[in-house]
Amino acid sequence: MTLIAGKNTGQPNIAKKRFRNVSIITELNSQKDQLNKLGSLRFAMETGQKLTDFYSDDELGEDIDPSTLSSIRKKDKKIYTKFKKTFES
Repeated sequence: MTLIAGKNTGQPNIAKKRFRNVSIITELNSQKDQLNKLGSLRFAMETGQKLTDFYSDDELGEDIDPSTLSSIRKKDKKIYTKFKKTFES
């Protein structure tokens, strides 16, 4: 079933309790971000938790030479194996 929320008679109001935990599709990411923020604030208040805001500031890095990837993967695998063994014992 598809519903279009709005302020007109007959349109659902997404602020109502029955719409608290449903997926909402929006046209713009800014709308989705605001709905997620409000939902997170509500959840934190209802569960007595503190909400921590953070963000990622991504930058384009240097290009990686594909020929070096296998040595990087081997190194990562060794680190993961060592980490895993630490927590298994």
